[in-house]
Amino acid sequence: MNGSHLVKISRRRGTKYTFTIKRNITIVRGDCGTGKTTLFDMVADYMRTGEQSGVSLQCDCPCVALTDYDWRNQLSSVHDSIVFVDEGLKVIHSDEFAHHVLYSSNYFVLISRADFPNLPYSVDEIYKIKTSGKYHSFVPVYQDRGNHRYAISRSAPKQDITYVK
Repeated sequence: MNGSHLVKISRRRGTKYTFTIKRNITIVRGDCGTGKTTLFDMVADYMRTGEQSGVSLQCDCPCVALTDYDWRNQLSSVHDSIVFVDEGLKVIHSDEFAHHVLYSSNYFVLISRADFPNLPYSVDEIYKIKTSGKYHSFVPVYQDRGNHRYAISRSAPKQDITYVK
């Protein structure tokens, strides 16, 4: 799967989410009560019973909620989709799950307050949910400051240092 995908999810007479997924790994963070699990539950409800669930989901590719039971088989049959995973999935931070994410044709929306040290994701794709009434959208956690650079190596000292004995 390539490119960005606009996702619109709404519940009759209620909550509405609109956001764009741009990369294969998107992280959604936030405190309790910000709507993270509600988003996941709406995708899961739509996946189980479609429009009869009261949820409307619009996207140019399938959206799937990965549940705790039998997640390996579920992932093996899902291709070129957006897969939503809530932190309730016990294996979300495991190396085995990371392997499935890395070698998949799917995009993943990982909903968790914890970090994912075993996955290569961009700081530009870490979001929190912004709420305005019943409307919800994704807002970057780390704001773009122009030409920001992230470096691992230490820079050389600007002056020679002499030691006094």
